Amino acid sequence: MSRTKTPLAWLGGLTAEAFMRRHWQKKPLFVKGAFPDWRSSPPPVTAQEVLSLAKSSPLPARLVRPDRSLLHAPLRARDFPSRKTPGWTVLVQQINTALESADQFLSHFRFLPEARLDDLMISYASDTGGIGAHVDSYDVFLIQAEGQRRWEIACHFDRSLRPNEELKILSRFKAEQKWLCEPGDLLYLPPGVAHRGIAKGNDCLTYSVGFRSANPWDIADEGFALRQELQPEATSQSAKPDPWLQATDDPSQVPDRLMNALVAQAMAELPSRTELEQACLIKLSEPHPMAMLEAVPDLSLKSFATWLGKQNPLAMQSGARLIRWGDWLAANGEALRLEPGLAKSHELDGLVKTLCTERKLGKTSCISANRNSAVQRVLYWLYLQATFRV
Repeated sequence: MSRTKTPLAWLGGLTAEAFMRRHWQKKPLFVKGAFPDWRSSPPPVTAQEVLSLAKSSPLPARLVRPDRSLLHAPLRARDFPSRKTPGWTVLVQQINTALESADQFLSHFRFLPEARLDDLMISYASDTGGIGAHVDSYDVFLIQAEGQRRWEIACHFDRSLRPNEELKILSRFKAEQKWLCEPGDLLYLPPGVAHRGIAKGNDCLTYSVGFRSANPWDIADEGFALRQELQPEATSQSAKPDPWLQATDDPSQVPDRLMNALVAQAMAELPSRTELEQACLIKLSEPHPMAMLEAVPDLSLKSFATWLGKQNPLAMQSGARLIRWGDWLAANGEALRLEPGLAKSHELDGLVKTLCTERKLGKTSCISANRNSAVQRVLYWLYLQATFRV
């Protein structure tokens, strides 16, 4: 049975298809006990690990203190109030780029395209801690990992914000629905739903699975950069000659023919659709700037084949990104156009799909890839992009 047609416990028994049809960017979903094991055993990332990362790693982090003041990373141990002090919270982003356990947890949500999946942010809060009522412009899954948090939401609300606050907090908020979330409970919110989370008791740990959407301006910029890279002589060209230019009694006016000629020349230099498609893949596959991808040893293709034969399994680095579209493969901000025959290869298609969904390849798959020189070269290219753990 297709993965998207299989009922998923963490979606309350809905299939991925049903969730996308009924809830994605449409309406909230609350699932009691989405991850029931967390009530009796530790979640994939614990509160102690989050606090340690907040104090010692270069990951993006924010500390909201009891007086509502905001402190950004780098954070020091002395910046943190006591865990018994009420009213404070710390939020650490991109934890999936630092911990394999966090990266693996995101696989629960890989029924969505990798191009849209962004990161796992985790917040720790003391009693009554939270950031206040706010609105996100992106989809989010909120999963309670430790402790308790009361979530309040509203779909109809006053959008005015509190003045003079760095956090964009709603000045007036009236809840329409409320839930007390305990370990393993999940709440999905589409964009534009106002929400407020308040910790109930100390050691409140909440996972936040967020999503990305590429900025079209960034894609356009990348398209221009690709065109300049492929045609460097184009940027040094001056405007076309205009021997037809005539004397004028009104120098303030731009002649129509001059305007039309310059606009036509500029439009001819715009990126092509193919260049923009490549640029789009590059932007969608870029890892977060804080992703701590380890550099890989400089291996020849022959040495790589030997290395590949010893891997069991071949695992992706935490935070590495791999996506595919048509004849293109993109990883960590680089794109590779596949030969037509290879692009349609069932073996390569299966390997890429497995890597994206499971984040690893088993020994049998590695041996099989080593026997196919074309597939081996693709894996070698992925290796050079620091896609795999070494």
